[in-house]
Amino acid sequence: MEDSAYSGKLKRTTLATSTSLFKAMELIEKSMNTDKLIIRVECYAGYQGEETPRRFFMGAKCIEIEEVIDRWLAPEHRYFKVRGSENDIYILRHDELAHRWELTMFQSGKYDGSPLSST
Repeated sequence: MEDSAYSGKLKRTTLATSTSLFKAMELIEKSMNTDKLIIRVECYAGYQGEETPRRFFMGAKCIEIEEVIDRWLAPEHRYFKVRGSENDIYILRHDELAHRWELTMFQSGKYDGSPLSST
């Protein structure tokens, strides 16, 4: 009988711990904003028809792209690492299926010693 009382207490403790852990994880997820910023992008279509971003807009602000530092493909997205006119670094993601551009990363050009710098 003692074993069954101990077993019941253990089950209740495990359930309470699991519930607390779940609630904590839920709070962490809610506090993290992982949404991507949707942007409008103007592109140049080269002779092969592949679009390259030339400028993009966040609200009313226009960011001119001075340099495409890198580009790579994923199965459903195209990525561009670009340097803006104020020496800021951005990673833009093009979701070709949804016809949507997103800003996935920004780094100020005023920060020195960056692993994302264009030099």
